Amino acid sequence: MVRMMTTCTHCGIEFTRAKGQRSLCSLACRFWSKVDKSGGCWLWTASSYPYGYGMMNIGDRKYDAAHRVSWRLVHGDPGEMWVLHKCDNPRCVRPSHLFLGDRRANIDDMLAKERQNRGAENVNARLDEEKVRQMRELREGGLSYDKIGARFGVSGKAARCVCERITWKHVA
Repeated sequence: MVRMMTTCTHCGIEFTRAKGQRSLCSLACRFWSKVDKSGGCWLWTASSYPYGYGMMNIGDRKYDAAHRVSWRLVHGDPGEMWVLHKCDNPRCVRPSHLFLGDRRANIDDMLAKERQNRGAENVNARLDEEKVRQMRELREGGLSYDKIGARFGVSGKAARCVCERITWKHVA
């Protein structure tokens, strides 16, 4: 294998690389060369997962989320912990915008910031705001939850939750 001296295009350090190898000396240089630090959030500019989070090849045909790589480079391996965003920007990799948590912390953070898809915005919703209002009117008229549910294609329990404002709370 032919090896040659090269200067890292990101940090300027000289290193030896194989012919055809990248001209960046380390994972850190590969990573930070793909980050736009011009704004409050430092944005990942390379490839991303379909749901918006940056993705990086970390070697051996393995990929990881860019914000997790950022955390690992600055703070060390997060292990099984989740790396969450204070800024709610999936492309952000700025270490000060990231924090560790678990699945529950992620859900609590989403709920506190009201980022969840509510009502008809939820892709699994069978109802919309107008149907919810109709269901509540039918209940006020004395119709049973089971009959309301059957009319709208949901269970009686789901109809009860709608009518008692356990779900669809945002609909007046």
